[in-house]
Formats: sequence, structure tokens, C-alpha cells
Amino acid sequence: FPVTIPSEEHILYDKKRIREGTVIDDLVQACLRDKTVNVDRLLSGDRDALFFVLRAESFDPVYKFDVECPKCTTKQMVEFTILEQLKLKALDLRDVQQSEPFVNRFKFALPKTGFVVEYKYATVGDSKQIVKEKKDRQKANIDQKFDLIYELASIIISINGVTNRNDILQVLTKLPSRDSMALRKHITKTEPGVDTTYDFKCRERDCGHEEKSTLPLDASFFFHISENDPDYYQNSIVTGK
Repeated sequence: FPVTIPSEEHILYDKKRIREGTVIDDLVQACLRDKTVNVDRLLSGDRDALFFVLRAESFDPVYKFDVECPKCTTKQMVEFTILEQLKLKALDLRDVQQSEPFVNRFKFALPKTGFVVEYKYATVGDSKQIVKEKKDRQKANIDQKFDLIYELASIIISINGVTNRNDILQVLTKLPSRDSMALRKHITKTEPGVDTTYDFKCRERDCGHEEKSTLPLDASFFFHISENDPDYYQNSIVTGK
């Protein structure tokens, strides 16, 4: 259900949540009507989709933000109608091999070694754990070149039936690059989620530059913070910008 002032809007201003990066998760959790649903168990893409819908239904279906044309450097306001322009990427069962129906477990045969990898798509909780483990490795001065291996291990359930994480890590360290790249490409291609790109076209008559750009998901996502927006002054007071 929508964000309301007394119940959920304070989450957007909570400095501790902002610092820890939990605003999106906590806001979605607070707005779920079914309180038995834990946001940490949602796929990251599902959480993101809910976040966009919350913004559209609770504040304004049109997201206004300023961008600078990369060619002529002119600053201009872009209006993105969320429920009309947002592209959702669904899981296409024709592109994956399910381990069993309605369960987040899938199989992929590696092209070089022939190993069968059983994997899952990252949940919100998985993503949090990946970030935590990365910070722990940094504190332990573990070489960052191993980050990709650890991140892959976090979503791999088994390799040729082997489920022990340490054993999986050992296999991944010796995996040919062709297999590693094929697995990562397959997961990226098939993972459900939200496409945050949009088509930018410069409105300057002498420019007209066009390119694919990415939506800026910062404080302005929930408030119109555009210098070219008539409500800019009022929203600057609200957000402190």
C-alpha cells in the first residue's frame, strides 16, 4: 500500500538507514500489506519493481530529474512516467532449466568442462550478505581479485552435486574463464528485474544528441529536485537541497 506520512515517510529521512543503505528495503517492507512476507526473501528485481510502484503510487507517477547533455553540456529536465516507461524483465522459462517448479533453483551446463551448476537468482538477503562478506574480506586484507569468485559462490547451490561452499570455492578458482563468463552471462541475461535505462534526447535545437542513459536513483527519486521544475523551491525546502 502507499507510503504515508506518519507510518513510512520518516524512513526516507532516517540518517542511520541512509548511511547503512537500507532505505529501499525498509520502505518496501513497511509498505507490504502481507506482513508475513520478508523483503529479504524477495528477488532483488522484485524488490526494485515494488520500489518503483511505491514511488509512482505514493508521490507522483512522473519522475523529474536534471541531466547534463554529454555533448553540448546543457542542463535540462527529463520527465519519466514510471508506470508507462519502466520496463520490467520477467523470467522466461524457455531460457532456463528449472530444478523444480516454483523454486529459485536452476541448472546450467558449463560449455568447456561440462560441469552442471545449480544456481539461484540473488535475493535481497543474498545481496546484503554479499556486501557484508566483501567488507569482511577488505578488513582481512584479502585480495580483491577473489571478489568475483566469492560472489558467484553466494548464488551457486552446487557444482556436479557438490554442495559444500569451500569445495565450490575451490572449483571456481580453477574454473576456465570460458565457463565462468558463460555462467555469468547466462545469469545476467535471464535474471528477472527492472530495466532502469531510458532514451535521452537533447532538446537543444543545435544539438539533438541521443543516447541510452540510466535513471539517477538518488534523493530526487522521491521528490522533484529539478531546477527547471516550478516546484523546485518548495521541494528544496523539503529535502534540504
